[in-house]
Amino acid sequence: AREFAVLESLSGLASSEAWRWREALLARLERGEPFSGYEVAEATCRSITGLDDERAWALREDAYQVAPADAIQSLSGASSPRARDIKVP
Repeated sequence: AREFAVLESLSGLASSEAWRWREALLARLERGEPFSGYEVAEATCRSITGLDDERAWALREDAYQVAPADAIQSLSGASSPRARDIKVP
């Protein structure tokens, strides 16, 4: 779907405009069921790849329940101690 492509295109963007887009697209895709499907969780993880702020972490933690590998992969480019602790076994 076009919404997935737009969501994924926000990868690495942490601006307030990017977050407005992310939140609007997630509200449309989730339809009241957060991460009810793998496709939404996967696209969300791609959209937050490299982001290390609290909003990204909240989405990542929720998506982990449905798409754990994608949630971990979204840490690529994140350099906080929190991200390093998860990436290193």
